[in-house]
Amino acid sequence: MVRAGPTTTQPAPTRANGRRRCAPAPQPPTIGPVELVGTLSFSSLSDLMLLLAASEQTGVLRLGADCEVWYFRGDLSYASYDGCRPLRDSLLGAKIIDEAQWEEAVHAGADGGTGAAIDDLAGVSRTRLRAVMRERIVETILPYLDVSNAPASFEAGMFHGFGPRCRVPVELAVMEAAMRRRRWRELADTVPSFTSVPCRSGLGHLAEPDDLWLLDYVDGDRSVAQLIELTGCSAYSVCATLEHLVHAGAVEFVPLRTQLVAH
Repeated sequence: MVRAGPTTTQPAPTRANGRRRCAPAPQPPTIGPVELVGTLSFSSLSDLMLLLAASEQTGVLRLGADCEVWYFRGDLSYASYDGCRPLRDSLLGAKIIDEAQWEEAVHAGADGGTGAAIDDLAGVSRTRLRAVMRERIVETILPYLDVSNAPASFEAGMFHGFGPRCRVPVELAVMEAAMRRRRWRELADTVPSFTSVPCRSGLGHLAEPDDLWLLDYVDGDRSVAQLIELTGCSAYSVCATLEHLVHAGAVEFVPLRTQLVAH
């Protein structure tokens, strides 16, 4: 069911672990907000998300029992699901910020939002920060692209405090999520399995700067699954970065038999 809602903007609830630290939007949306309640049986997820984008909504789209996808003026700004790693862990694990910078951003962002405070930190790669935010959005919506009966609702008038500067067009996120199935098959040609162990080849200087964060964790003993757990980043992000490192000649996968003999 769709109905028009009041044109007000409210702060969303905050949560101490950084997954839902929110603040009032600086200005109300230019188009009146809507409220949606129902299931994905009346519309595909991509059509629903595009509808909200076309009407420049600000608010939160809830999917199933555990997913939240946040909008800011028609763009996607943040997403999370039960079981996903806290954003703090992902940012620290990917070496985008350190613990001191996180604490500084949380303190500075008490009124304006932690996300904006992180974005303002000196030395932070905004390109990599936005890549992590986009990754969380894609990982959240991917399981629902082909689901036809999951509960869905949209609550207008709030925005997530990590998001307004890290905005992702809906079309880009939906397209990337749809392409990810094919990309997983391609990654399997380079990354044999989550139990396989990558090793450095000694050619780390050939790797792209944005991939060096993962190279620091590769020690010839940790498996792909352990790298995922240690970094707090998504399986896709870790495997895609390993693919880049392998193609650059900085990392190689030792055959399983060789690993067993070595140990």
